[in-house]
Amino acid sequence: LRYVEMGGNLRKLITVVKMRGGAHSKEIREFDVMGSGIVIGKRISGYEHLITGIPTSEGGKFGK
Repeated sequence: LRYVEMGGNLRKLITVVKMRGGAHSKEIREFDVMGSGIVIGKRISGYEHLITGIPTSEGGKFGK
């Protein structure tokens, strides 16, 4: 789980690093906590260094 600031907005990201006994997606996805539970959203693409908390876009520093 990770909070990341992207374009002036705080976003929550999730990824599974290891899972016993089976294959899993290694994608980084956005998530939200709702009254009905956790909602896993779309895959985040076009950025690097997301898990550091300071992402960069493919074209350079995010937001510059």
